[in-house]
Amino acid sequence: LQRIGCFGILAILPTVLCLGLYALLVQTNGLDVFFRPGIFFNGCAAIVMTELYGYTMGVLCASVCGTVWSTVLAGVVFTVSAEVIVAGWTMIAEGYLNSMPTGRLNETLKTFSPAVTLYKGIGDPEKFVWLPGVIAIVLFAALGLWAYRKNRPENVGKTLNLSTLEIPVSAWVTLAGVSGCLYVVGAFTGNERNIWICTVILIAVVWVLLRMLLDQRIRITAKHWAVPVCCAAAIFLGLFCLRSDLIGFVRWLPETDKITAVEYSYGNGPVVRL
Repeated sequence: LQRIGCFGILAILPTVLCLGLYALLVQTNGLDVFFRPGIFFNGCAAIVMTELYGYTMGVLCASVCGTVWSTVLAGVVFTVSAEVIVAGWTMIAEGYLNSMPTGRLNETLKTFSPAVTLYKGIGDPEKFVWLPGVIAIVLFAALGLWAYRKNRPENVGKTLNLSTLEIPVSAWVTLAGVSGCLYVVGAFTGNERNIWICTVILIAVVWVLLRMLLDQRIRITAKHWAVPVCCAAAIFLGLFCLRSDLIGFVRWLPETDKITAVEYSYGNGPVVRL
């Protein structure tokens, strides 16, 4: 625990010193007219929290993985997998409903997604939302410490140190991988038949590759075969719900003659009301 804490301090100390030196140079050179403390400290918090987010994610991945390559791969997957799933299903829903299921997707991600809020906080410190990042940092640190204490030396060299995580990790990675690929399929084709066919093919391909990574062998195995079946069932159920409009989105849209005003915006531009 002391070693993990020391590495954490060393990870953020250079950044804190550089930011402090920047503030000192601004003050000593009479540039305080251009210095806005609120935006500066928000930006500093976003940068430091981004480093802590990456560090605690690294601690968690290093605790649950037994090789360097699996640790790096796990860090990449777990950092962006939730956003990939959201983006994939948004694209699919747009094709089924002939409209975006929510015009506030970006606002939702900037409010609840740790990765997006930290990234946006660095670019736009004035609108920095810190709570998702704090929750993620504390959660990753706690899970990493728990996994580190559960780890055993004989597990070094395995893709996953904890066998209990194999099924949930496999299911999550399969859903994220298939959703990301369906995003590309939906963007280029938008054809329902292609989406359903590609779902079956992608689940099979992603699962075979994932089993090879977990077993560290180039072979096809039927181990935990129920996981891809359940993932396929979940995806097909989601597609069926969209196709049948079980969420009631189409029924929620007003009829043309009942529309009295329309608001729209492009990118980060202003909202125009017609």
